[in-house]
Amino acid sequence: MTTIPVIGKKRGIHTAVKVGIGVVAGLVLIVCLMFFTPIMGLKDVSVETGDLTPGDEVRAFVLEQETGRPLPRISMTGLSRDIREKFTKSEYVSVRWSGINTLHVTVTDKEPVAAYKTSKGWVRYSSHGEEIDVVQDDPDLVNIRGGSPGAIEQALIVVQHVPDLSRVESVEAQKEDDITVVVSHEESTRQIRVGDSSNIEKKFDVAFKLLEHSKEYVDVSTPDTPVAR
Repeated sequence: MTTIPVIGKKRGIHTAVKVGIGVVAGLVLIVCLMFFTPIMGLKDVSVETGDLTPGDEVRAFVLEQETGRPLPRISMTGLSRDIREKFTKSEYVSVRWSGINTLHVTVTDKEPVAAYKTSKGWVRYSSHGEEIDVVQDDPDLVNIRGGSPGAIEQALIVVQHVPDLSRVESVEAQKEDDITVVVSHEESTRQIRVGDSSNIEKKFDVAFKLLEHSKEYVDVSTPDTPVAR
């Protein structure tokens, strides 16, 4: 039976311990370099965005906030939130590393789907009913013709639930409980009288099934007893 001298065993243990300490020390050094030195400090930002949010302004904002800060110390979630709050026309923002000194920002803008004409211009709204901006020229979106703010709010809720928004010509919203959606049908148009926005999904389901049987309008304000004329 072969035995290993005690001295050899101790040397082997000491060597393993030294290697372990060296590895840990190396990792600590790497972490310190990453988190507390300019080696990974932010120097540049690339931005990908749509038509509503200016990419150069997003880049300038991020650089002003974070230039020189090591990338591992930058909260991607927090920075995304800050960009959304600053640039209110954005809907989604993602931030990721793009090299040891660069961030890449992707901005998805809100999509305008409806507009309401005021004395200041056309107010554009997103598919979630959020006000985006005001433009001077007719934006060629779903035109909401409304009265009170409450009626406009009801109309926006209705627009969010239209199954095929491309068929909507306009929305009449003079009163909160008297909303009418004008849709294209074949080579003409039809009115869908929905009343208010309550039970709106069922109302549209019934209305679009009855369009073939109407010449002027479908009244689904009471969806269980619809009227087609």
